[in-house]
Amino acid sequence: TLDDRDTDLRSLLFRLRTALGAAGVELSEEMVGPRVAFHDQAAPIDAMVRLLAGLSSNDVLFIDNLSECRDPDLRPFLNRLVFGRKDGLRLALSSTGETPLDVARAKLEVGALEIRARHLSLDRDGVSALLERAGVKSLEHGELDRITSRTEGWPAEARLVQARLAS
Repeated sequence: TLDDRDTDLRSLLFRLRTALGAAGVELSEEMVGPRVAFHDQAAPIDAMVRLLAGLSSNDVLFIDNLSECRDPDLRPFLNRLVFGRKDGLRLALSSTGETPLDVARAKLEVGALEIRARHLSLDRDGVSALLERAGVKSLEHGELDRITSRTEGWPAEARLVQARLAS
């Protein structure tokens, strides 16, 4: 998970190395980068792409808050990661803004699935069904519309409304 301090690709790579190390994945010295004054700046990125591309299809890498990283090198890194992999690692990328990736190409070439907030929220009928299953019945259409509007259809918020109505 990235936060507001993770604005560059180096921060993302650090987070990836930390997560991979905690998962028991062996990291090469190249991934950290040589400790010499003049070295290939892209070597740690290349090493990370190679390592991630080689992980198994049982592995899922979830990168949350990708919009925090505003580094112009993020887009090429993600493109290499997404389009350069074989049938191995599965990726889940989360962002509050636009994902810095060619999503249309990813859908066509690697079968990517894009899930947005509207796919996760409930409409009025969904909110009604959720409330009815929890024992809250006999709400008028206007009340359901107001609940749906105020909760923006988010199931967790609708459950909070249900708890309030039940009490």
